[in-house]
Amino acid sequence: VKIIAGAAVAFLPYFGGGTGQEALISATSSLLAKTTGHSGPKILVFHDEIGGSVINASGRVGRGPTPEEMQFDKFDACFGGHIHKFGKIAENAWYIGSPFCQDWGEADYRHGHVLIEVKDDNVIVKQLVTKIPHWYNVEYLETNHITPEAGAYIRSKVPVTTKKISDELRAEEDRIKAKYGNVRIHTVPELIDTTVAEVVLRGSSD
Repeated sequence: VKIIAGAAVAFLPYFGGGTGQEALISATSSLLAKTTGHSGPKILVFHDEIGGSVINASGRVGRGPTPEEMQFDKFDACFGGHIHKFGKIAENAWYIGSPFCQDWGEADYRHGHVLIEVKDDNVIVKQLVTKIPHWYNVEYLETNHITPEAGAYIRSKVPVTTKKISDELRAEEDRIKAKYGNVRIHTVPELIDTTVAEVVLRGSSD
């Protein structure tokens, strides 16, 4: 626990989830005890999955202790790392998120930094979206009628046949470029099996 600008800031390292859950809860309790008697704000900075939180664009729910088990309500604010998706996970707790997209598993949501303000004892958290181009799946853009920023990465999974792979990939690239302009296109071929099964009949009823 460090006193920073009048706030008691408790730092909680990564415990790895799973069997580390009990240790994580215990460590949080120990940090909380060290802030006893401090009259200023109490802030928790942690690095782990919290149970019940949505941690990626596909909606996977975090595994780990709940905000109640972590005693988040006894801190003025809690800020988490490890999960790259920005979001509020409890009344006074947020995942900061990554400043930019790391891989295709983080496509289709906004990345950036966070601005934290304290006004009249209220903690206000706002995401500042990065100007670094984001990554999108073309289906996400088209379903939600979103126009991506210039330089964005766009992935399209293209059904192809063994005889026309190059032509089909090129046609999809041309379609995306015509629709969205200056973007980086990543096409992924998904092979369609066009083989006709051979039926061999044997016996007196052939």
